[in-house]
Amino acid sequence: MPESSCVRRGLIPLDSLAAYWYHNWALEKSGEIAMHSHLLPGAFAKRPLCEMLTPETIQIPITFLYGGGSDWMSSSHGDKLAEAFAGKQSVEVLLVPGAGHQVFMDNASAFNQLLLGALARLEEAERRILTRAIPTPFEMTKVAQLGTVVVPCSDEEKRAEAKNLVLIHGFAGGNAVWATVRFPFTASCRVTVGTISSSPITLCVCVFLASPAGVPHPPPPPDPTSEEAKAHNRSWLRRMALSAWENGLTPMSIARFVGPYGPQLVQNVVQRRISFMSEGSAMRDGRVDLTELGAYLYHNWALKPSGERAMTTHLIPGAHAVRPLVDLLTPENVKMPLTFIYGDHDWMDYRNGLEIVQRFKREGRATDLIRVPNSGHQMFLENPDGFNQVLVDCLTR
Repeated sequence: MPESSCVRRGLIPLDSLAAYWYHNWALEKSGEIAMHSHLLPGAFAKRPLCEMLTPETIQIPITFLYGGGSDWMSSSHGDKLAEAFAGKQSVEVLLVPGAGHQVFMDNASAFNQLLLGALARLEEAERRILTRAIPTPFEMTKVAQLGTVVVPCSDEEKRAEAKNLVLIHGFAGGNAVWATVRFPFTASCRVTVGTISSSPITLCVCVFLASPAGVPHPPPPPDPTSEEAKAHNRSWLRRMALSAWENGLTPMSIARFVGPYGPQLVQNVVQRRISFMSEGSAMRDGRVDLTELGAYLYHNWALKPSGERAMTTHLIPGAHAVRPLVDLLTPENVKMPLTFIYGDHDWMDYRNGLEIVQRFKREGRATDLIRVPNSGHQMFLENPDGFNQVLVDCLTR
């Protein structure tokens, strides 16, 4: 074993490893029976994987992990498969530095880093989309553990005068407002060397809420004695959906649950979704690469759940909020200009945002609501030119 092995470094005691192997081998035979039925002498397969793993039979990304040291399994076999799949789908061959056949024990830290490649594939999918959409140099980084895209201002003088703008879409719009209840977003004091001045500085000059979720109050429940309520109670499909939601299941959970069928499922969802969009949508006329978008969505959903967990705690079925934004976005709570942006056939009802806008205007506050033509909820994907123009118009008024 190499020096990096968990066993040689003392991380796994030899007596514990030997006891584990013995008690495993001493049990009644199970999976080991397949060794004789599936393999020939020399560990050659009766049905070689090189004949079964073909672009026609498998439509998901494949990753081969071999030891980069004395692995008696040759990585050349994986290389041949990668060549057969070239130009058709993603097949990669990765070597764990210094490891032998027991790649997970011989160099555990390097093995774990390679497993984290799922995150790297997500970032690569995102980079391809951004490279296609952003003609100027940009940087992908992380701020407070959040993926962040930085597009520097090309004008040095204007860069020094740049102001902070906040643009949030959909469910994130609700999350941002709910977060301010616990962490109020207020003006700060200007800090200088040796002194603290009380003159406030502006941390944010405008907030844009693009089709935010959770704005209105949820509709009142139907009368339990009404036919509508009785029909709801009889619907087993509705009861299953409610039970899944209450137990923390999200649409992304399905992509993880179906395992290797996840990529194709997400691609089908994307194709189905665009069938409801208008003919002029950027997602239908080729401006948005649907294969790249599907890959980005899959690698995002397939990772360990994070922010999506808040969906079932912050929202109730129907995308209604536990704490409606209409109660939180008030002239007393929001001290900066506020702009709502909706698609002209957005499934989020723009009239909910209009109610807040009218309330602000009655108080003489700067607020607006704009609808992007030829777009729905994903207005920045369906009509990116129109969406960008709305932002530019708002900022140059």
